Amino acid sequence: MTLRRATPADAATLADIQVRTWLFTYSEYVDPERILETAEGRDERWSEILARDPRTIVAEAGGQIGGFVSWGDARDSDVGDGVGELFAIYVAPEAQGAGVGTALHAAVIDELRADGHREATLWVFERNAHARDFYERSGWTPDTGPYDAMRWNWAPSVRYRRGL
Repeated sequence: MTLRRATPADAATLADIQVRTWLFTYSEYVDPERILETAEGRDERWSEILARDPRTIVAEAGGQIGGFVSWGDARDSDVGDGVGELFAIYVAPEAQGAGVGTALHAAVIDELRADGHREATLWVFERNAHARDFYERSGWTPDTGPYDAMRWNWAPSVRYRRGL
């Protein structure tokens, strides 16, 4: 497996992985129609993101992207200075369980540190037990800060935090 910075040429693949993972992971508690509505234009959105901000890494194996991670400065105003945020980590359903998520997570922790952050946050759906277990095994703890009852208006979410 190779990790590299994503480029705008990867936008369609990232959109595909993100939407397929949403459907695979969230469809038990998020209406698939809402997911598909949000998916419209996702490749253009990724093109815009990657053109202006290179803080996305992809994991490739055998010439195929199996997952990606994206990060930046924390978007929540209550977290204080020096805090970064893990915006997204997605592993294609067929690549799950092969160490892709673990490799991407290690890379994003290094990148957040390199960006000068001392702590980081992330948001995860409350019912996403698989992701919550992964984050907790990786040193994240539920934050006692604000609870977002309907992150993205899809499902109740909880914020996690960890020191870097």
